Amino acid sequence: MGKDLRTFLDQVREAQDSGHFQESGLVEVGRPVKPYLDVPILQQKLAHQGRYPLISCPRVEGYRLPLISNLYGSWELHGLALGLSPDRWTERDLFWEYRKRLEERKPTRVVPASQAPVKEVVLKGDQIDLGLFPVNQHAIPQAGRYITPGCMVSRDPDTGIQNVGVYRHQVKGKDLLGVMINPVHDANPIAHRYAELGKPMEVAIVLGHHPAVGIASCVRGSRRNFSELEVAGALLGEPLEVVKAETVDLEVPARAEIVIEGVIDDPRETSTDGPFPERLHYGRGGKPCFLLRVTAITMRHDAIFHDLDPSHREHSMMGGNLNTVRAYNAVRAAMPDSEILEARSFMGALWIKLRKRVMGEGKRACLAAMAAEEHPQFIVAVDDDIDLYSTHDLGLALSTRVIADRGIDIIPYITGAHLNPTAYNESRDPIIEGGPMTTRVIIDATRPLGRPWSTRITPQNAFEERWASTTLEDFALTWPTRVALRERRQRAG
Repeated sequence: MGKDLRTFLDQVREAQDSGHFQESGLVEVGRPVKPYLDVPILQQKLAHQGRYPLISCPRVEGYRLPLISNLYGSWELHGLALGLSPDRWTERDLFWEYRKRLEERKPTRVVPASQAPVKEVVLKGDQIDLGLFPVNQHAIPQAGRYITPGCMVSRDPDTGIQNVGVYRHQVKGKDLLGVMINPVHDANPIAHRYAELGKPMEVAIVLGHHPAVGIASCVRGSRRNFSELEVAGALLGEPLEVVKAETVDLEVPARAEIVIEGVIDDPRETSTDGPFPERLHYGRGGKPCFLLRVTAITMRHDAIFHDLDPSHREHSMMGGNLNTVRAYNAVRAAMPDSEILEARSFMGALWIKLRKRVMGEGKRACLAAMAAEEHPQFIVAVDDDIDLYSTHDLGLALSTRVIADRGIDIIPYITGAHLNPTAYNESRDPIIEGGPMTTRVIIDATRPLGRPWSTRITPQNAFEERWASTTLEDFALTWPTRVALRERRQRAG
């Protein structure tokens, strides 16, 4: 049997029973929840306790379908999705595992409709009703209810390659959805190409599958080379099973919970989207969106609805490390003779670690990363002795190795109005509205070459060979209680 959402839930339960999870696992809500703010409130209250479990809601008021959320909310769940044992890897290991899997794409495997659980229920014509699904309102302000983790499948009209991306879809009627696509994400040039050709754009929105499918859908820049469904196979460790859609010329994941098929009849026309809680924790409206006419809904007879809380941890973590891997690969490709060691996205910045050999390599690495990855507004190059997973080391690099008037460069904000006049408004905050065209800051936090530089004091070099040969057990440590300390003082006189 192929992997899907249900096999992953079984994995989570098994790992939880074995006591592997520290911050995640699976929690089940014991009362009915409202599809209005309840699940996001629960998710954020757990987050304030440092807990990021997958949330199961068996009962949603007014709906037959159960709901799950926070499928991508912890690195523990990401590791489990790749088949890694929760107690044997770190976030750094996960980065390298994603990089390896990205190069191991697997072609999809087509199965007949009789073997596709997503075909157990097929709704067409008057049967179509998006009101069947417990679509949430997640925040205020938010323009109604949004399908947030939907993986939208489309086909490039020039190459014929299927593309998959995660976009937000506002419910605008029983058979009508808005489709808001970031200007630099792959489906946007595909839609504009259909507009140039004067043709409708067929799509299918996939809801509820193994997390590998959603993570793979976040890969960008692939539309002319390969399908994200092949990346999903690499992350799954097996070919993804697909089946022909009912009303559109697309292949969709056969073991999904729900697939919504539809057509953007005229990609030259747009409606308005929002306000909606953005990735950067702001709610903005007035962005353009395409209108999708739903032509069919297929689903399991006991389908599980998948929801995602936008503008919070799960939102930013859904793509895993794949786009950081993409930036890292781009820097290595742009600087093949340089020693580019590692990359990490952390605290809103992209960090590039390199072994510097000539002046200027730090800035070159930042510029190459900036061209590859549009989201980070700050890109920082650091030396090879800096641990990218240590906040102490990152702070040390910024506070002691940056000569501000030489090491910091600002790439000015460029209006996106020429790309999409209704999407960008100069009177608004450019950090929010500039999107991929916003101001970027590159920081060279590497040591200068050819100049004296003080030795960094670390335990390894401060204590030389004694550091490696000494263990905590050598000190015969005890952890006395207050009572024991008081008794010791009394005995001493």
